[in-house]
Amino acid sequence: MRARVERGCSCLGEVTGESLDLELVDGLEGVRDVVIGGAYACALTEMRAVLCWGSGNLGTGSTGFVAAPVTPTVESGVIDIAAGDEAACAVMNAGA
Repeated sequence: MRARVERGCSCLGEVTGESLDLELVDGLEGVRDVVIGGAYACALTEMRAVLCWGSGNLGTGSTGFVAAPVTPTVESGVIDIAAGDEAACAVMNAGA
């Protein structure tokens, strides 16, 4: 998966001029949505799994930089995700 975003995501690529070229992230398949926070990103897969990478508290108990996607501790039934500068949120299916 490759993406090009404007400045604001400082940890996931190399700054070139006014935009940021992101590198290929291994371990992502069947991605439905990707959200980008201040220094991290999270993906929601078609199987409703959440995967995150970057810097900060990614929901795994660690706060360092993680290059490969990790699965945060989250209940099942995620139907949507959102990211802010320092936090990500999941919308849950109440019937799951």
